[in-house]
Amino acid sequence: MSVLASLWRDGWLRNVDHALALSLRHAREDSSDWVLAAVALASRALGNGHSRLPLARAADLFAEIDATRDAPELPPLDEWLAILAVSPWVWDAGTARQTADADRAGFVLALEGDAISLRRYHDYESRLARALLQRAKAPSRLQLLTGGPGTGKTTRVARLLVEFNQSMSNSTATPPRILLAAPTGKAASRLSESVRESLAAQVDAGELDADVALGLPTQASTLHRMLGWQRGGGFRHDRDHPMPAELVVVDEASMVDLPMMCKLVEAVAPDALLVLVGDRDQLPSVETGDVLAALCDASDSAGSALASCRTHLSHSHRQGEDVDVPQLARLVRDGDAARAIDGLAADGFRGVSWRNTGDHGLHDGLLAQALPAYRSLLAAPYVATALQRAREFRVLCAVREGLSGSATINALVSRALDPLRGGQGWFRGRLLLVTENSYRQQLFNGD
Repeated sequence: MSVLASLWRDGWLRNVDHALALSLRHAREDSSDWVLAAVALASRALGNGHSRLPLARAADLFAEIDATRDAPELPPLDEWLAILAVSPWVWDAGTARQTADADRAGFVLALEGDAISLRRYHDYESRLARALLQRAKAPSRLQLLTGGPGTGKTTRVARLLVEFNQSMSNSTATPPRILLAAPTGKAASRLSESVRESLAAQVDAGELDADVALGLPTQASTLHRMLGWQRGGGFRHDRDHPMPAELVVVDEASMVDLPMMCKLVEAVAPDALLVLVGDRDQLPSVETGDVLAALCDASDSAGSALASCRTHLSHSHRQGEDVDVPQLARLVRDGDAARAIDGLAADGFRGVSWRNTGDHGLHDGLLAQALPAYRSLLAAPYVATALQRAREFRVLCAVREGLSGSATINALVSRALDPLRGGQGWFRGRLLLVTENSYRQQLFNGD
């Protein structure tokens, strides 16, 4: 049985992976089975968020797919690479092998060392690397601002806006054009709100003139809106038509996938400053490529051009010194389950209590805290007051379904707040989340 057929039969490939490989066989009946298997595996790696797959580490991909089974047997690596290197479907990035088709339109797979990737994603990686290195080598054209929750990233952004506006205003007659953006509507809304609050705090502290604060941009948009998504596909702004801005700030950069990050960086004018803000350990991109984490790793390398571009914030200002939430979060992030659970069981984290009473016991304890908080919200005399109170209490669920999932918890609290209608009615004060953009009303997904 062929390698491709074996991988397909044993469930290591998705339908789309198998179909892609078969389409190449239909186009060229003499296509090597080993090449088709490599194409299918590169596609399968994309499904797991990897833009490339080192064939020597293919076992890692199989472990991600199903850790309960042994990895399938694959061709000898040296022989496999030799066949890939001469295939008409493969572009060898190491030797830059070309054909008469200079743009490599006929190639499906890229080979670099022992790593394979679908050609489109190899192109995204190459273009992004070139664009970032060009920025990193220019004076102050790229900044990476990273740090965990509550470390003051938005405060730094607000100060940057003030400093950038002042420096540009001193050298030009017109105020600088500044764009703020985030990957989703909800993230953009949070960025807008946080920047406004940070600027207001600077005004209250006497650090910033109120008139200057009013002149600074605080409204963030989604990346798609900022780049000018067009109904026919593609963006209005690209390398040849850059965005009209001297400063572009992108928050929650960990959520930006490889294709979008490539298009974003290329669409920033060569002489503009691009600031990428985010937490490498939070909210990775849904699509392919954990770009921010890769940039952080690159900046940590000795002699990296990105080293001088990165500022990492580590001190959390969100909790007081008498709260050990950051320490617990660090254990969870590092996967140290034993120390985390032992500490919780022993009440070893100040400001944290563990209710290990099962799902039904969890419901009783949750309602005891949630109902007073939400009833206070419902009784608020003004919308602004209600929104402020809503920010003071949150119930976070790790999963959506099940007795401890968000669907069940939402229904539980809603029934308690609206017993006559079983929590299903649109009762006064109920919190709503916008799920579809309405440009006419200036409401966006995530508001």
